[in-house]
This record gives sequence, C-alpha cells and structure tokens, in this order.
Amino acid sequence: MAISPLMLAMAVVAAPIGPELESDLRCLATFSVMAGMNKDPANDTILALGGYYYVGKIEVRGPGIDLGKELNRIWSSSGYDKQYRADFDRCIVEVQSWGKKLIKIGESG
Repeated sequence: MAISPLMLAMAVVAAPIGPELESDLRCLATFSVMAGMNKDPANDTILALGGYYYVGKIEVRGPGIDLGKELNRIWSSSGYDKQYRADFDRCIVEVQSWGKKLIKIGESG
C-alpha cells in the first residue's frame, strides 16, 4: 500500500511531543508571555529574537505543529503562572549563548 502525502502529513502532526520539543515549546511560550508583559522597549529585541530562535527550533523538531494549540495548552496548564519565569531564566541562557557565538563569528569574519 502506498502512503499518500496526506497520510504522511497526518502522521507527522500526530507524532507525540518529546521532551526536547516540549522544552522548546515552553521556551517559546515564556518568550511570548514576557514580550506581552514587557514595558521596556530596550527588551523588545531580545524577546523577539528569543521567540524567533525557538520558532526555528520547533519547526525543525515538529514540522507542521499547531503552535497556537500547543502554546494555549502550555499557558492553560496548571501552575504555568508560577512556572513561566523559571522557564524564561532557563531559556534566555541558551539564546544569549548563541548570540555570543554569532557575535564572535562575526568579529572573526
């Protein structure tokens, strides 16, 4: 039996969310929350870059994922209002690390 592109797409979307993808989704969720709460224009760039960084990772790990559905699932999960700040503290370290690497690459070029 041949597998149609539609069946393949449904299989990809229906794939379970593993721990790495869940972690990336939580990072995107927290960058979105922090961007929405942000009152300091000096933070706009890092919050946007962090969001874009995690969207890219999510697109690679979970192509076709319904971001709106998954972000709403995380935002509405029990205790998220107490967890998002810890997620941000964890996620910002990764974003800043890659930013420093890119700056170093740019300086050597």
